[in-house]
Amino acid sequence: MKVLQQLARLGYVRTYPGRGGGIALAKDASAITVREVIEAMEGSVGVLDCFQDASFCPMEPGCHLRRLLMHAESAFYEVLGSTSIAQLYRGRRKGGLSILEIEIGGV
Repeated sequence: MKVLQQLARLGYVRTYPGRGGGIALAKDASAITVREVIEAMEGSVGVLDCFQDASFCPMEPGCHLRRLLMHAESAFYEVLGSTSIAQLYRGRRKGGLSILEIEIGGV
Protein backbone atom coordinates (compact mmCIF):
# COMPACT_ATOMS: atom_id res chain seq x y z
CA MET A 1 0.00 0.00 0.00
CA LYS A 2 2.88 2.38 0.79
CA VAL A 3 4.34 1.82 -2.68
CA LEU A 4 1.03 2.76 -4.30
CA GLN A 5 0.76 5.85 -2.11
CA GLN A 6 4.26 6.92 -3.15
CA LEU A 7 3.51 6.28 -6.84
CA ALA A 8 0.37 8.42 -6.49
CA ARG A 9 2.33 11.23 -4.78
CA LEU A 10 4.86 11.14 -7.61
CA GLY A 11 2.06 11.38 -10.18
CA TYR A 12 2.43 7.97 -11.81
CA VAL A 13 -0.93 6.55 -10.69
CA ARG A 14 -4.33 7.87 -9.70
CA THR A 15 -6.29 6.25 -6.92
CA TYR A 16 -10.04 6.01 -6.76
CA PRO A 17 -11.53 5.38 -3.30
CA GLY A 18 -14.68 3.53 -2.49
CA ARG A 19 -16.36 0.30 -3.45
CA GLY A 20 -15.82 0.71 -7.20
CA GLY A 21 -12.44 2.31 -6.70
CA GLY A 22 -8.99 1.20 -7.68
CA ILE A 23 -5.88 2.54 -9.32
CA ALA A 24 -4.96 3.62 -12.85
CA LEU A 25 -1.89 5.01 -14.52
CA ALA A 26 -1.90 8.79 -14.52
CA LYS A 27 0.33 8.97 -17.61
CA ASP A 28 0.62 7.07 -20.86
CA ALA A 29 2.50 3.82 -20.10
CA SER A 30 4.70 4.28 -23.16
CA ALA A 31 5.86 7.65 -21.80
CA ILE A 32 7.11 6.22 -18.48
CA THR A 33 10.44 4.41 -18.36
CA VAL A 34 11.43 1.84 -15.78
CA ARG A 35 14.45 3.99 -14.96
CA GLU A 36 12.28 7.03 -14.31
CA VAL A 37 10.14 5.15 -11.79
CA ILE A 38 13.10 3.50 -10.02
CA GLU A 39 14.99 6.78 -9.71
CA ALA A 40 11.86 8.58 -8.48
CA MET A 41 11.23 5.90 -5.86
CA GLU A 42 14.78 5.02 -4.81
CA GLY A 43 17.05 7.74 -6.15
CA SER A 44 20.14 6.99 -8.17
CA VAL A 45 21.89 4.42 -6.04
CA GLY A 46 25.51 3.47 -6.70
CA VAL A 47 26.61 -0.13 -6.36
CA LEU A 48 29.48 0.87 -4.06
CA ASP A 49 30.01 3.72 -1.60
CA CYS A 50 33.05 4.84 -3.59
CA PHE A 51 30.86 5.83 -6.55
CA GLN A 52 29.93 9.07 -4.85
CA ASP A 53 33.22 9.63 -3.04
CA ALA A 54 36.43 8.17 -4.49
CA SER A 55 38.31 8.97 -1.26
CA PHE A 56 36.13 6.36 0.47
CA CYS A 57 38.29 3.63 -1.07
CA PRO A 58 41.91 3.07 0.06
CA MET A 59 42.66 1.62 -3.41
CA GLU A 60 42.07 4.98 -5.14
CA PRO A 61 43.52 6.41 -7.25
CA GLY A 62 43.89 3.62 -9.75
CA CYS A 63 41.13 1.19 -8.81
CA HIS A 64 40.08 -0.48 -12.04
CA LEU A 65 37.16 -2.30 -10.40
CA ARG A 66 35.49 1.00 -9.50
CA ARG A 67 35.64 2.19 -13.09
CA LEU A 68 34.36 -1.16 -14.40
CA LEU A 69 31.41 -1.18 -11.99
CA MET A 70 30.58 2.44 -12.79
CA HIS A 71 30.48 1.52 -16.48
CA ALA A 72 28.27 -1.50 -15.73
CA GLU A 73 25.89 0.64 -13.67
CA SER A 74 25.68 3.16 -16.49
CA ALA A 75 24.75 0.39 -18.95
CA PHE A 76 22.17 -0.95 -16.45
CA TYR A 77 20.43 2.42 -16.19
CA GLU A 78 20.63 2.89 -19.96
CA VAL A 79 18.67 -0.35 -20.48
CA LEU A 80 16.11 0.65 -17.85
CA GLY A 81 15.81 4.05 -19.52
CA SER A 82 15.03 2.45 -22.87
CA THR A 83 12.30 0.22 -21.44
CA SER A 84 8.82 1.64 -20.95
CA ILE A 85 6.09 0.47 -18.61
CA ALA A 86 4.07 -0.33 -21.77
CA GLN A 87 6.81 -2.73 -22.88
CA LEU A 88 6.65 -4.48 -19.51
CA TYR A 89 2.91 -4.86 -19.88
CA ARG A 90 3.20 -6.21 -23.43
CA GLY A 91 5.63 -8.82 -22.10
CA ARG A 92 2.94 -10.09 -19.73
CA ARG A 93 1.13 -13.36 -20.41
CA LYS A 94 -1.93 -14.89 -18.85
CA GLY A 95 -0.83 -16.72 -15.72
CA GLY A 96 2.28 -14.63 -15.08
CA LEU A 97 5.08 -12.66 -16.65
CA SER A 98 6.94 -13.90 -19.70
CA ILE A 99 10.45 -13.05 -20.76
CA LEU A 100 10.29 -9.62 -22.36
CA GLU A 101 11.04 -9.42 -26.01
CA ILE A 102 13.20 -6.35 -25.74
CA GLU A 103 16.39 -6.08 -27.71
CA ILE A 104 19.08 -5.29 -25.18
CA GLY A 105 22.40 -4.38 -26.72
CA GLY A 106 22.03 -6.98 -29.49
CA VAL A 107 21.54 -9.83 -27.01
